[in-house]
Amino acid sequence: MKLKLLSSIGIALSFLSLCSCKDNNVYYEEKNGIVYILMEDNTYRVKMMNDYKTDTFVVPTTFLKKDVTAIGDQGCYKHKELKKVVLHDGINKIFKNAFWGSGLEEIDILPSVITIGDSAFYDCDSLTEITIPGSVLSLGKDLFQNCDNLVSIHLSNNLTSIPWGMFDGCTSLDYTIGSNIVTISGYAFRKTAVKNLVIPSNVKNIQDCAYKQCPNLETIVIEEGLESIGKEVFSGCSNLKSVTLPSTLMSVAPGAFYGNALTITYNGTKDKFNTLNVDLTIGSTITCTDGIITI
Repeated sequence: MKLKLLSSIGIALSFLSLCSCKDNNVYYEEKNGIVYILMEDNTYRVKMMNDYKTDTFVVPTTFLKKDVTAIGDQGCYKHKELKKVVLHDGINKIFKNAFWGSGLEEIDILPSVITIGDSAFYDCDSLTEITIPGSVLSLGKDLFQNCDNLVSIHLSNNLTSIPWGMFDGCTSLDYTIGSNIVTISGYAFRKTAVKNLVIPSNVKNIQDCAYKQCPNLETIVIEEGLESIGKEVFSGCSNLKSVTLPSTLMSVAPGAFYGNALTITYNGTKDKFNTLNVDLTIGSTITCTDGIITI
């Protein structure tokens, strides 16, 4: 077993199916179908070789007397045969694109994990349930995008923001917003299966396209507390019928409710609603505390 040295930044190691690396000096070794990449903290991250086939990947704890602490960039990228990943309590980071397009069905993210990178579970069609523990302090964007069969997600109460595109395209997911979420980022729940949406009072901002094109969405109740709704947040929701809006709302961006005529209940006066300049389809009615507005 010979240790090799890579000395230039971003070299594409196509013969090992490795991602480009940002380190100036990168030591790596392949053993039994697994690539070990030495990181700056003198620990290893791992990646499965393209031709390494297994339905269960038990992540090694050490290699060459050094700890294995991470799943590397594209660590299990498009390994369709992979069904289960077993982490150990020394793993603290899952790099971006780690399980992209794999056949992953089961993974227990342990409390040792503190970072999960962008698109780590992108297009994992077989993943139906997952728990993100409170130890995770950093979640990347597009984390579960296009996980068509994801129906159950358990997030820590420590999470105060749903990251950008986190569940975009999760067409089976109807997720209830938690009591500590302050911001729902852009595209977070686009094309999901949400039907009767309740936005609790702790949420202050819903960013662009967060619930765009949700075909099952019929009712929205936004509790007092929300301050802003971004562009096209609920546009293209073909079955949306009724919306309750809070008096705390200060801004509604263009196209937020583009689509059907709506029945809206607004917990404020007609004059205050008019200052919001909400784009609504002809035929919409808004019941305010002092009367009705007809579009």
